[in-house]
Amino acid sequence: MNIEKQEWNGWFVASDNGEILGAGGGGFTGKATAELFVIYLNPNRKREGIGTELLSIITNDQIERGAKEQWVSVAKNNAMGIPFYEAVGFKYQDERPAYGLPVGEGFTSIRYKRELAISLVER
Repeated sequence: MNIEKQEWNGWFVASDNGEILGAGGGGFTGKATAELFVIYLNPNRKREGIGTELLSIITNDQIERGAKEQWVSVAKNNAMGIPFYEAVGFKYQDERPAYGLPVGEGFTSIRYKRELAISLVER
Protein backbone atom coordinates (compact mmCIF):
# COMPACT_ATOMS: atom_id res chain seq x y z
CA MET A 1 0.00 0.00 0.00
CA ASN A 2 1.22 3.52 -0.88
CA ILE A 3 0.16 6.40 1.31
CA GLU A 4 1.24 9.77 0.02
CA LYS A 5 1.17 12.75 2.36
CA GLN A 6 -0.13 15.85 0.65
CA GLU A 7 0.35 19.22 2.30
CA TRP A 8 -2.37 21.69 1.31
CA ASN A 9 -1.27 25.33 1.09
CA GLY A 10 -4.73 26.90 0.87
CA TRP A 11 -6.96 28.49 -1.74
CA PHE A 12 -6.29 31.38 -4.08
CA VAL A 13 -9.52 33.01 -5.27
CA ALA A 14 -9.90 35.35 -8.25
CA SER A 15 -12.83 37.76 -8.08
CA ASP A 16 -14.09 40.89 -9.78
CA ASN A 17 -16.57 43.18 -8.00
CA GLY A 18 -17.81 40.29 -5.86
CA GLU A 19 -18.09 37.82 -8.75
CA ILE A 20 -15.99 34.68 -8.26
CA LEU A 21 -13.96 34.14 -11.43
CA GLY A 22 -12.04 31.09 -10.32
CA ALA A 23 -10.15 29.42 -7.52
CA GLY A 24 -7.20 27.11 -7.24
CA GLY A 25 -4.75 25.63 -4.84
CA GLY A 26 -1.83 23.34 -4.43
CA GLY A 27 0.64 21.96 -1.99
CA PHE A 28 3.57 19.60 -1.63
CA THR A 29 3.96 15.85 -1.96
CA GLY A 30 7.69 15.94 -1.21
CA LYS A 31 10.32 18.37 0.06
CA ALA A 32 10.76 20.09 -3.33
CA THR A 33 7.87 18.46 -5.19
CA ALA A 34 4.82 20.66 -5.61
CA GLU A 35 1.40 19.58 -6.81
CA LEU A 36 -1.33 21.66 -8.36
CA PHE A 37 -4.36 20.08 -6.71
CA VAL A 38 -7.15 22.04 -8.39
CA ILE A 39 -8.12 24.98 -10.57
CA TYR A 40 -11.81 25.77 -10.97
CA LEU A 41 -13.06 28.49 -13.30
CA ASN A 42 -16.42 30.22 -13.57
CA PRO A 43 -17.82 28.58 -16.73
CA ASN A 44 -19.02 31.98 -17.97
CA ARG A 45 -15.53 33.49 -17.67
CA LYS A 46 -13.29 30.91 -19.36
CA ARG A 47 -10.65 31.92 -21.94
CA GLU A 48 -9.95 35.25 -20.21
CA GLY A 49 -6.55 34.36 -18.73
CA ILE A 50 -7.94 33.69 -15.26
CA GLY A 51 -6.60 30.12 -15.14
CA THR A 52 -3.18 31.30 -16.29
CA GLU A 53 -3.10 33.99 -13.60
CA LEU A 54 -4.18 31.55 -10.88
CA LEU A 55 -1.57 29.02 -11.99
CA SER A 56 1.14 31.72 -11.92
CA ILE A 57 0.20 32.80 -8.39
CA ILE A 58 0.06 29.22 -7.09
CA THR A 59 3.36 28.39 -8.80
CA ASN A 60 5.11 31.47 -7.40
CA ASP A 61 3.89 30.54 -3.91
CA GLN A 62 5.28 27.03 -4.37
CA ILE A 63 8.63 28.33 -5.65
CA GLU A 64 8.88 30.61 -2.61
CA ARG A 65 8.30 27.52 -0.43
CA GLY A 66 11.15 25.65 -2.17
CA ALA A 67 9.50 23.75 -5.05
CA LYS A 68 11.80 22.57 -7.83
CA GLU A 69 9.17 20.65 -9.81
CA GLN A 70 5.40 20.85 -10.15
CA TRP A 71 2.94 18.07 -10.94
CA VAL A 72 -0.70 18.05 -11.99
CA SER A 73 -3.28 15.34 -12.70
CA VAL A 74 -5.74 15.99 -15.51
CA ALA A 75 -8.78 13.91 -16.42
CA LYS A 76 -8.04 12.06 -19.65
CA ASN A 77 -11.17 13.53 -21.26
CA ASN A 78 -10.47 17.14 -20.20
CA ALA A 79 -10.32 18.75 -23.65
CA MET A 80 -9.57 22.24 -22.26
CA GLY A 81 -7.21 21.30 -19.44
CA ILE A 82 -4.76 19.12 -21.37
CA PRO A 83 -3.76 21.76 -23.97
CA PHE A 84 -3.66 24.44 -21.22
CA TYR A 85 -1.12 22.53 -19.13
CA GLU A 86 0.94 21.54 -22.17
CA ALA A 87 1.04 25.19 -23.32
CA VAL A 88 2.55 26.30 -19.99
CA GLY A 89 5.32 23.72 -20.06
CA PHE A 90 3.95 20.59 -18.41
CA LYS A 91 5.20 17.35 -19.97
CA TYR A 92 3.31 14.05 -20.09
CA GLN A 93 4.56 11.47 -17.56
CA ASP A 94 2.00 8.65 -17.30
CA GLU A 95 -1.63 7.66 -16.86
CA ARG A 96 -3.26 6.16 -13.79
CA PRO A 97 -6.67 5.68 -12.21
CA ALA A 98 -8.08 8.99 -11.00
CA TYR A 99 -7.06 9.80 -7.41
CA GLY A 100 -9.36 8.28 -4.81
CA LEU A 101 -11.25 6.00 -7.20
CA PRO A 102 -10.97 2.22 -7.35
CA VAL A 103 -8.97 0.72 -10.21
CA GLY A 104 -11.29 -0.29 -13.04
CA GLU A 105 -13.87 2.47 -12.52
CA GLY A 106 -12.97 3.91 -15.92
CA PHE A 107 -11.75 7.32 -14.77
CA THR A 108 -8.19 7.93 -15.87
CA SER A 109 -5.90 10.80 -14.93
CA ILE A 110 -2.97 11.93 -17.01
CA ARG A 111 0.03 12.98 -14.93
CA TYR A 112 2.07 15.96 -16.07
CA LYS A 113 5.24 17.49 -14.62
CA ARG A 114 7.29 20.61 -15.23
CA GLU A 115 10.59 21.73 -13.78
CA LEU A 116 10.46 25.07 -11.97
CA ALA A 117 13.09 27.75 -12.46
CA ILE A 118 14.64 29.50 -9.50
CA SER A 119 13.16 32.82 -10.63
CA LEU A 120 9.46 33.37 -10.21
CA VAL A 121 7.03 32.57 -13.01
CA GLU A 122 6.08 35.65 -15.02
CA ARG A 123 2.56 36.99 -14.42
